[in-house]
Amino acid sequence: WRDISPNGVMFVERKRGDTHRVTLTDQARDAIESLLNDPYWQRRVRGADTNKRRCRSAQNWVTHNFGKVRDKARLYDVTFHTLRHTCASRLVQAGISLQEVCQVLGHSSIVVTERYAHLAPKNMENAINVLNNRRLPDKVRSGSV
Repeated sequence: WRDISPNGVMFVERKRGDTHRVTLTDQARDAIESLLNDPYWQRRVRGADTNKRRCRSAQNWVTHNFGKVRDKARLYDVTFHTLRHTCASRLVQAGISLQEVCQVLGHSSIVVTERYAHLAPKNMENAINVLNNRRLPDKVRSGSV
């Protein structure tokens, strides 16, 4: 929990043993700032990394409250992973490159991110349009090459 700040979230010792920093959107930053300033959050969750029992309690608190909000919205099949998948999908659909999405999500390789490539069919069309609109040198157009 010490790795949460208004500037981002630092994931330390992930599955592959590395560290990844996630930059926050303005909305996420506002929500985290609100939590960091809330006395209940500070007592119950912030500093939960000081002992394992409190850390488990903090994770349960976040999971439980996420579940309550999800259920109130009647989005019963939504999980944290669903939100991550939605983030990737929206970035790709907005034309963000797979390499950039890979970096934002902290995927281990571009191969992991490529599963979202099908969401950007316009990218192929845009690539062909770039080639179609490229002006050929005069020698090539006249057939003298």
